[in-house]
Amino acid sequence: MFRKSTIGLISVAILVLAALLAGQLAAQSISGTINGTVVDQSGAVIPGVEITLTNERTSETRNTVSNDTGEFVFAALQPGSYAVKVEKTGFRGFNRKGIILTASERVALGRIQLELGEVSNTVNVTLEGETVTTESADTAGVLSLKQLDSVPIKGRDVMNLLRTLPGVSQVNAAPWGGGEIGDNDPAGGQSNGGQFGSFTPAVGGARLFWNTVTVDGQVGSNPDFPGLFMAAISMDAVAEAKIISNNYTADYGRNPGSTIDLVSKSGSQDYHGNVYGYKRHEKLNANEFFNNRDGAPKPIYRFGTFGFNVGGPVYIPGKFNTEKKKLFFFYSQENWRVNLPQGITHVTVPTAAERLGDFSQTFDQGGNLRVITDPANNNQAFPGNI
Repeated sequence: MFRKSTIGLISVAILVLAALLAGQLAAQSISGTINGTVVDQSGAVIPGVEITLTNERTSETRNTVSNDTGEFVFAALQPGSYAVKVEKTGFRGFNRKGIILTASERVALGRIQLELGEVSNTVNVTLEGETVTTESADTAGVLSLKQLDSVPIKGRDVMNLLRTLPGVSQVNAAPWGGGEIGDNDPAGGQSNGGQFGSFTPAVGGARLFWNTVTVDGQVGSNPDFPGLFMAAISMDAVAEAKIISNNYTADYGRNPGSTIDLVSKSGSQDYHGNVYGYKRHEKLNANEFFNNRDGAPKPIYRFGTFGFNVGGPVYIPGKFNTEKKKLFFFYSQENWRVNLPQGITHVTVPTAAERLGDFSQTFDQGGNLRVITDPANNNQAFPGNI
């Protein structure tokens, strides 16, 4: 009986693992690559050079050796900031820090030139500014973690923040027409989108329902309306937002429009947390013209966004992950409190006399009588407008 139960549990575990792996294989990868070529001062390639790649956030390291042509590649890297260390006996060491890798990016470091000397003498290079991508021809706009944390955004919706990128429409237009989506619209700019998600912005003049949104490689768009982002994610849980709008590679082939890649945060070697709250209230707003004219108070307009997040290493001192380089966690929770009743609606209805067919007292805004004609009698006016 014990053996049968054990076999059953193992079978269930294998099925669950297979399902998880199948989901990962079906998803688009967000990992990138860093590559380069090691040469000497004469430009000749140097094989057998030891290269160490370090994640500057988690201190995780990976090692490789340059091949016969002096080339090296680090594949399947998560987005983040990296440092490369190059060492070879008879040459001075080389360190390059601050290499920023975005989602699905291929960063080419080019030719790394080593100088003759002792390994203890090291050339340190800190990368600053934007890196020109030479490995692909796609057109991409990226919002870094610093921008995501610093730029205020209405509704705490990352889709609205994307409108700050070049080529992205500034208007939150309704895809069915009728102008811009307002706060009172069920699809409008409320906390993290409307009642059923956030509409993606139009990019490069293309229609928004051609777009695709992914979160950590998983498709977050509505299957029937790809331009609608339905995988709600807190702004404080997003580490990077990227739009690939043109000349994209075969990695992005789901829809003819732009691809929006969102990358969530992860833990690091140190514990970090954040508690926040954002509030919008009618007392902070001015009353509108028609309410002032009619002596009506300001309508209720209340949006509250409250949340927290925490991340760090998972370790047991002296037992597990003692160097804090293997396992990390990040947790985020956000609560939206929205109270937005519909405002006063002004309509014009027929008077009691008009409902009986008497239009003798029906005037326009200029005080002129509105003449009612009879279409069955050559559009002649009714006597007495009755």
